[in-house]
Amino acid sequence: MTSSYQDILTESKAMMILASMIRGLVLFTFLICMTPFWAGAQQSHWIDITARDLDVTKVVDLSYTKWEDRLTIPNQWEPSVGDNLHFIYRTGTPWIRLQIWNSRSDRDVRRRIYMNSTLVGKVSFWEEGQSKPSQISGPGIPLKDRTVKDRRAIFEITLQPQEKKTVYLQLETTYLVSTKVYVGAPEMVSISDANFNKIIYFYMGGMALLVIFNLIIGYLSEQQEFIVYSGFASAFGWTVLALFGVLDTDLFPNSWIVFANFVNIFTALTLLAAAFFLPRFLNLDLQFPAARFFARFLIATSLLCISTDIFLAEWRSFVYFSYLIDFLLLIALLFYSYFGFYIWRKNRNRFAMLFLLSWLVVFISILIWFAPLYEVLDDNSLAQYSLLFGNLFEMLLLSLGLAQKFRLLENEKKKAIEAAESSEHYQRLVRVLSHDIANIVTSCRYHFENITSQPMPASLQGSVIKIRSNDERLVQILRAVRQEILLRSLRQGYRLESVNLQIACQEALQNCGWDLQEKDMRIEFSIPPELEVWAHKDSLVNQVLCNLVGNSIKFSQSDTTIKISAYAETHEVVLLIEDQGPGLTLEQRERIFKDDIPFSDKGFHNRDGTGLGTTLVAAYMKLFAGRVSVQSRHQSESTESGTQIFLFFPKGKKPALQY
Repeated sequence: MTSSYQDILTESKAMMILASMIRGLVLFTFLICMTPFWAGAQQSHWIDITARDLDVTKVVDLSYTKWEDRLTIPNQWEPSVGDNLHFIYRTGTPWIRLQIWNSRSDRDVRRRIYMNSTLVGKVSFWEEGQSKPSQISGPGIPLKDRTVKDRRAIFEITLQPQEKKTVYLQLETTYLVSTKVYVGAPEMVSISDANFNKIIYFYMGGMALLVIFNLIIGYLSEQQEFIVYSGFASAFGWTVLALFGVLDTDLFPNSWIVFANFVNIFTALTLLAAAFFLPRFLNLDLQFPAARFFARFLIATSLLCISTDIFLAEWRSFVYFSYLIDFLLLIALLFYSYFGFYIWRKNRNRFAMLFLLSWLVVFISILIWFAPLYEVLDDNSLAQYSLLFGNLFEMLLLSLGLAQKFRLLENEKKKAIEAAESSEHYQRLVRVLSHDIANIVTSCRYHFENITSQPMPASLQGSVIKIRSNDERLVQILRAVRQEILLRSLRQGYRLESVNLQIACQEALQNCGWDLQEKDMRIEFSIPPELEVWAHKDSLVNQVLCNLVGNSIKFSQSDTTIKISAYAETHEVVLLIEDQGPGLTLEQRERIFKDDIPFSDKGFHNRDGTGLGTTLVAAYMKLFAGRVSVQSRHQSESTESGTQIFLFFPKGKKPALQY
């Protein structure tokens, strides 16, 4: 089975799984939307409050009023059903009625009425016959204004012996709430709050360690993924702290802003952070272009939810944007789970497996969170704590996944360094061939010419021919090595760098020194030492300059001059190479730098070329975002023949490679 077929098979399986997850999402959303608020026909009960800790959720009555009628106690009531009270997003105002009495005949009884959910918002306590609330509490108002300084909505009431009283709790919540109602002695309420504090301090400590640890790792390793992770974990952590009332009760009490009223903003900020972190964590931008558009969609909708939740307290119709946030959470969970599963199936990366485990933890914690809505769990405090531990465990797994990814990147980096060292070794060998051996060839050729200039026996003429033939073959090998530099650089890719033009030209002249010496040619060199151009140095020296200088030597007679100069213009740096050769005809000038027409001619002493040199020059100048042009006077047109080659390099900021 081919690799491409395996990829197609893997992607098909992943798409089937995604389709199943979407069907599950539709069913899950339908069940939530169809969850009844209350039903049944149980009779109301008078609640005896003499017990020290009593769950009265099943014996309270429920009602709703319009937002504009929130100051009027409703007349129609329905008995509650189930172990928890459920309120979903709606513009109306929920009411809870409790009918309580003191069965004792010998003393007063003081009790506290409270709800254990921190999403109930501002809660008003009304008594029968009153036109306004007697107490106000709950996480929806500043701590200093609450009846009891607690993260929950708590109210105190005292009943005389045998006294009966009807009281009402008015909620101004705009969130999805599952809560219980308790009546208990003050000391019992304090014990339950102390247990919660232990759990929340454990959560805060764990999240703080993860955030700080990854910030330090990101700073020391210069890996931005760790820093972005810290932002994502921080956003998630602040959301949980706002959700459980910790920001308003413990961290920023009595502040002018009530954070519990803006839980949706924190949730949207978490989605915003996820849109930046998760694509980087999974490298989705490189593998799946669609992920980039989904991230942008997530960013746009998160910003929309943030802007609407600011005015939610006044404009209750904005409450329906809460559905959008929940929908985005589920879609993001499915979307990134699908791509995480695809990457894990395709590459078997351990960090992708840890990512999937982290989202599995999130999914399980969400199921536990919704379990009281369907009476699967009786105690909704367990559901609340599931978010704490689920979020902490999720962030721990993501941190481990990030560490695994960093380890994988380090291994790849190590391999890349080893490959670079091997490549550098290769480049050193190439330089030895193209430079040092060239000098040896020059020396051998010089001595060979001295020997052959003397009278020589006829028996040695055959050896002389073979030596000259081998000399030419060695020169061709050197040229082939330089061509290999081009092919390797194009295969591996390289970046433009600032190259000192004077130094580059001097290296090219040094490489061509044996040809200059052989023909006794002069060089006039005039390049400012500060002139820099954007190019790839090895390619500029070995492929561009050596080719052009070599052509000038090849087509010029002995005892002539080659002029090399450079100057800067407004937008370009111009390098000029001028020789005193026979020049080019009009036809030759038109096709010398054409990519599809190899150009070659016999030089003096019948020296041949490959015909690819000038086309390579044009190709490299295009690669450098530059250009090349030629001006020439052919010997048939003028007594002062010669050729001028102009190389134009872009001036200013670094250009992009032009492939």
